[in-house]
Order: sequence, then C-alpha cells, then structure tokens
Amino acid sequence: MRKKPGCTKGLSLLLLVALMLWALGCSREERFIGVYESEPNNESRYSDVYLELKKGGEGIRKVQGKSFTFEWSLKGDEMRITTRSGGTIVGRLEGKDALVVILPGPRIVHFKKIK
Repeated sequence: MRKKPGCTKGLSLLLLVALMLWALGCSREERFIGVYESEPNNESRYSDVYLELKKGGEGIRKVQGKSFTFEWSLKGDEMRITTRSGGTIVGRLEGKDALVVILPGPRIVHFKKIK
C-alpha cells in the first residue's frame, strides 16, 4: 500500500504550524521571566516587594523577607497571577524592564526587572 503524497504534506504542514505556535508562546513567556523589584515611588506597603517569574508559570513573591509561591500565565499581552484565594491580578510589561501590576482597589504597583 502506498501513502498518498497529499496526506504526508498535510501532516507536515500541520506539524510545522503547531511548532510555530509553540515557539511563539515560549518567546512571549521569555519576555516576562526574571526577577522584579518594586519601584521606590510605590506606596510604602508595596516597597521592598520582589516578584520572580519562572518558566512554566511558577512564581515567588517576597515581601518583607517572607516568600509566597503563586502561578502565573499569559493572556494576550497580559501576565496574570492567580492568587491563593482564586483571584486574578493582571500585569503588563512596559518597555524591556518595567512591569506594571494592577491590584484590586485599583492600586498600581511598578516593578523594575533586576535579573
């Protein structure tokens, strides 16, 4: 039995498209990955806050020496942090090394990428 040439081409094209979409998703995530420090112009309770965004959607928030883990994901150009209580906090990149996080209230916290 011989394979049809069109079937092989279709499968190859489908595989190529899937790989391209996967690569695009990874490159978007890569832009966010790193360690961020809160900017000094934030409210005092948001100073000395660090966010570490890791590959695979894992994150660590450090506040006054205490560490808390969280999960994060991307939706469009926004980064979304899922809180322990099930809420969602939205952030976005501004330039190469600035992250703006919008907290309930609404309060806006500015972070600078340090690593």
